[in-house]
Amino acid sequence: MRELLLVRHGQAEAAAFGGDAARALTAEGRAAIDAVGRGLAALGLVPDLIWHSPFVRAAQTAELLANALAISSSLVRQEPLLVPGASGERAARALREASARRVLCVSHLPLLPELVGRLVGTRTDFGTGTVAHLALTEPHGAALIGLWSAALLARVR
Repeated sequence: MRELLLVRHGQAEAAAFGGDAARALTAEGRAAIDAVGRGLAALGLVPDLIWHSPFVRAAQTAELLANALAISSSLVRQEPLLVPGASGERAARALREASARRVLCVSHLPLLPELVGRLVGTRTDFGTGTVAHLALTEPHGAALIGLWSAALLARVR
C-alpha cells in the first residue's frame, strides 16, 4: 500500500520582506511542527521521502519534520508543484507517480484541501500543522485513514 501524509505548514509570520513566499515560521509555529513530527514518529508514520513547496515556511516545516522523524536531508526535496495556487490535478498526479511507499508532502491552502478532494472525493479543512493520512487506491483514488490537528499530534506519546 502506498501512502501520503499531507501536512499544512506551521504558523507563519503575518508578513515578510519579499512577500508571501518569504514568510518564515514563528517560534510558536516551529514548536508546534516539532511536536507534530514527534507525534508522527510515535505513531510509526515515518516517510520514505519528504516533498515541500519552495515557500520558506514550507521548507522550514519540512526541515523540522525531517529532524523529528530522523529523515536524512537527502530525502527532503523542494517541489514547485506544491505552491498555494498550483494545479491540484498536476500535484495529485506527481504524488501518485512518486516512487516512495510513503511520501510526506508539506504545502499550503488552498492546494491541500483540493488534493484531498481530488484523491478522496471530499474536501477537508487544514489548520496549520494539520496532517491528512491517505492510502492510495487504484486506479486514481485514495482513502482517508486519519486527519489530525497539530494539537492532537502534540499529545501523542
